[in-house]
This record gives sequence, C-alpha cells and structure tokens, in this order.
Amino acid sequence: TQDVANVIKLAVRNGLSVSTRGGGHSQTGQSLSDQIVLDMSSLNGIAQVDPGKSSVTCQGGLKWRDLVQHLAPQRLSPPVLTNNLDVTIGGTLSTGGLGVASWRHGTQADNCLELEVVTGEGEIVRCSAEQNQDLFDSVRAGMGQFGVITGESLRLRSHPPRFRSYYLLYDDMQVLLEDLKTVMADERFD
Repeated sequence: TQDVANVIKLAVRNGLSVSTRGGGHSQTGQSLSDQIVLDMSSLNGIAQVDPGKSSVTCQGGLKWRDLVQHLAPQRLSPPVLTNNLDVTIGGTLSTGGLGVASWRHGTQADNCLELEVVTGEGEIVRCSAEQNQDLFDSVRAGMGQFGVITGESLRLRSHPPRFRSYYLLYDDMQVLLEDLKTVMADERFD
C-alpha cells in the first residue's frame, strides 16, 4: 500500500496519469494508461477470516477465485460472485461487481464493510459507512476515479457443504419473467 501511495505522490508531482491493473479485465479501458500502470497482483494477501463476524479482510489485488478456494473449507463464501473469478477484488469493487446473486444480495460493493484506499493525493485512508463515508461511497463503483482500493473487509455468508445448481433455458420471455418473480419471492431458493 505504501508503494502505491508513493507512486501516486510521484505522479501528482509530475502531472502523470495512473491506472491500476490486476487481472487485466477492465471496464472502459480502466486498466490502461500511456504513462503509469500499477500492477496490483502482488497485493494478494488474506489478512483475517472472522467466522464469528462473517467477514474477511484481504488485499485489493487478490483474485476472487483465490478467496473462494481459501474460504471453501470453512463453508464460507462472499454473498455475490461475478461469473469471472479471475479478476481482482479491488477491481470489481471499483466497478460495482454484479453477479447471479445480486437480485438478493446487491452488488459486491454493497457487501463491502470497509476499505483501505490510496487517494488521488497519495494518502492512505480507511473508510466505511461509519468512517470517511463520502470516500467509501465514492470509491465503491467509482471506476477508479476517487482512489485505489488496496484492501477491504467483506461480508461473508455460510453455505451448506453441497449444493445443486440448475441451468434453465427459456424460449418465452414472459414465462421466464414469471418464473424469476417466483424464485425471487420464494425463500426456498438461494
């Protein structure tokens, strides 16, 4: 995190633009720059899993796949996962992070409890709904325009040891929409 802050300070002093790159999957060229590109992949640590609080604290360059594999033996998982698990947590939090469970649990950014952010001035700031809320609300789904996410605490949920998944194909939109309403209203399905 301090290295990220130092690079941002250097960029500000010299009028250079900075982009971050984790898994290389970007929204609207977010991870591209003709000046400085920060490779976030080395910020991939998991600091703490707290099953009692149903949370995990990790670094922004960690890929979702690595987090899911680390949590699986404890039967814990993030409430929302994107279809591509080979992207970084900080990256998807900066775009919002939609997944198949978003209809029930919101975006990945909605399940973020706290962030460590390097601001555009190179300051390292912790933020949450209770502390530095304006920054917290701006950075989540802010497309990297308000700071670099270097760490996060995320909400977790427990899950059974096994599950069954169904893949259903529809050729009638009205039938699909009616079935979706039923699934969303009926608490039998997760």
